[in-house]
Amino acid sequence: MPPRPACGGTQTVSAAPTLLAVLMGIWAVAAAIIAGIMGVAGFLEKFAPAIAAGVSWTVTWLGGSISLAGAAALALIIAVAIATAVLIIVWAWQSYSALCGSPPVGKFECISGVINAITPGFSAWYSQAVGFAGNQPRIDVVVKSNYWPIITLNNPPFVWCARCTNCPPAAAGGATIAGGSPGCSPELSCYYHNKQVCSAALGAAIGATVGAVIGAGLAVVGAVAAMSAAGCAITGPFVLFCWIILAIILIVVIIVVVAVALIGAAIGTQAGKAAAGGSATPPAVAGAALAAGAYVTVVGNLVQAGPSMGANAIWFAGWIPNANGASVDDATLSNGNGTTVLGMSLGMVPFCFTDPDTNILASMDICPVP
Repeated sequence: MPPRPACGGTQTVSAAPTLLAVLMGIWAVAAAIIAGIMGVAGFLEKFAPAIAAGVSWTVTWLGGSISLAGAAALALIIAVAIATAVLIIVWAWQSYSALCGSPPVGKFECISGVINAITPGFSAWYSQAVGFAGNQPRIDVVVKSNYWPIITLNNPPFVWCARCTNCPPAAAGGATIAGGSPGCSPELSCYYHNKQVCSAALGAAIGATVGAVIGAGLAVVGAVAAMSAAGCAITGPFVLFCWIILAIILIVVIIVVVAVALIGAAIGTQAGKAAAGGSATPPAVAGAALAAGAYVTVVGNLVQAGPSMGANAIWFAGWIPNANGASVDDATLSNGNGTTVLGMSLGMVPFCFTDPDTNILASMDICPVP
């Protein structure tokens, strides 16, 4: 038996950006712009008289007039709206590409073990509204010990392991005997390319793009109207009160763009799900749904996957690098999603590696030994 891989590690492979990260980025941009506003206000307050002595306080703009302070305010409003919309659009399409784009070329691998857990697509509540922030369905397989070299291939920064709860003392080690529950049994996550997940993600990305553009336009028009309603029309001089109002309005502009973009994403998500039909669970094999405790063999494209914190994972099951190794082909129609069910375990979750070691006999195992 090879040495058991050390479980845990540090994430070094990034997954798709999260909603929280994007919102923090938007607020960071807003904070920088608001700080700039105060600088502009101070500049105009100090130098406006000198500027006014050399040029007219107002300039012709689209057939009307606009003050220098008003021009600065309008430019800031438009800049914040556009920056927010662009960040959301980039987030949407980067997330869609990470979730459903062409897989990176990895290595064709085959593993056998017992399913320890199943995660359907849309497992996070927010993915029902923001489809491109969803997840592909997956199974977590506690692999036979002779496949551990695959789990540690190319030194991934992280290794997933099942807890030692149901391991015999000899396999679990001293920590479990002392009452702890460290990870004892290395797992490999196997992801399945799901049409409903990808259709919802595409719809959400399109919806977010349209929503961000519409939201930016509405936000700019509303912001200008709000400035006028507050007595800070862009055709007149600004006082300090107007700059404070502008800072508040810019925050509202961000909220409006984000809200309209998320509404568009939610509409696109549901439209994509309806168009694709089906379900977002791991595919049935030979007519039977996969379940925890099933002994399986899985083949596919092995990569260090961001959604698995950089751990080795099969992305996607049934997909294999093509003949020249330049891309990955979807062969799921001909290979049963790369998954074969070998039987069912009588054990309990969390499974110990000793279970598949004992019960998946060499005569049953169709994978070559690494």
